[in-house]
Amino acid sequence: MIGTLNSTQIQDVLLNHVINGTVAYSTNIASGQNFTSAGGQPFTFSTNSTGTFVTSGQSTAQIVATDIILNNGVVHLINGVLANTASNATAASDAQASQSSVIVSATAFLEVDVMLRGCD
Repeated sequence: MIGTLNSTQIQDVLLNHVINGTVAYSTNIASGQNFTSAGGQPFTFSTNSTGTFVTSGQSTAQIVATDIILNNGVVHLINGVLANTASNATAASDAQASQSSVIVSATAFLEVDVMLRGCD
């Protein structure tokens, strides 16, 4: 299927492999957990006796290695391509903004906690 896609569709497939605005370590990936891709499509995670899986659109792949640390995030290696060519720029933007506000809140809380501990 990938060989028949045009450049826009390939870009959408690639964006649907990235969670924008947050780092999802394996401890944050639980069965039924949902994230929105950089392409604006939902990721759904599921776990059963054979492993942990991620679904985007009609494509599902098994996670075969987790928590591969990079300079700008973390990668979970999957055993296939999530061939989801759909995109939703509004959902992608909303998800990134939502995650950014969570990060700002968590960072502010951490800074206040560190400052308070310094006063002890």
